[in-house]
Formats: sequence, structure tokens, C-alpha cells
Amino acid sequence: MLLIGKAIVTSFGLCEHFVGKERKEVLQKHVDLLKNKGVAIISVPYKYGIFYRAAKKLAELTGFWGFGLEVPFGKKELIEFARLNLLDYEIVIGGFYASAYDLIVRKPLKVLKISVKRKFDGTKSVFDNYFGSGVMIILKKDLKEIE
Repeated sequence: MLLIGKAIVTSFGLCEHFVGKERKEVLQKHVDLLKNKGVAIISVPYKYGIFYRAAKKLAELTGFWGFGLEVPFGKKELIEFARLNLLDYEIVIGGFYASAYDLIVRKPLKVLKISVKRKFDGTKSVFDNYFGSGVMIILKKDLKEIE
């Protein structure tokens, strides 16, 4: 697909910092920026991501959480938003292995001031759809393929 003169709007790790009316408004801003045509890619933490949730809780309990309010999303909330705006969408969930590695290997070693490379980025798992750390929605507004 070739996008000429179309808007592409992205955000990674933004929308989960809002709740209530402001949460709906920040999602809507992505669509509003598309005007008549384009793609919005929104990536947020997945509320069923068990390793993400465990790492967040651990960071909060130990005083290492520095991101303020963060309320992860479920697929249903994002899909409802897409449907209300009459948008085509695709949902992608991932990060189960990467978040497990981060929590079990990288975080404990970091406490010991040992740095190890991140692993498993892009690795797919049957557990992603149920327990992946992040959910991404790709919203499409009146796109037509140009050849």
C-alpha cells in the first residue's frame, strides 16, 4: 500500500496515562488528526499482560515506578472506539516472552547493576493474545490503495 498525501498518526505509551473523559478525548485526537484519510497506530500496555502487571506492581511497591498514573487497555475498549468512529482496524498483541524475560532476568540483574540486552522482541507466542504486555490498534480511515 502506498500512502500519498495521507496522514499517519502514531503514539506509543501515551493513552494509558488518561482516564474517563480525557481517555476518550486523547484517543479521539488521533482520529481527528487523520482528517479524511490515513492511519493511526496506537500502542498501549495490555491489561491482561501478566508480566507487565507484575513488573509495574513491583516497581510501585519498591518506589521505582516513575510513570505516574497508568491504566492499561483491553482489546474491547479499543475495538469499541474503532467501531464508534466507523473505522477499519487491526489489533496486534505481543510481548509475552519479552516481558517475561524483562521481569525474570533483566530487572533482577539491574538491581545488581548488571545490564543485559533485551531479548525476544518480535518473538511471537501463543500466549500473546492472552497475556502479552502490549496491545496495538491500527486504525484506518477511508484508505484506498493507490497503484
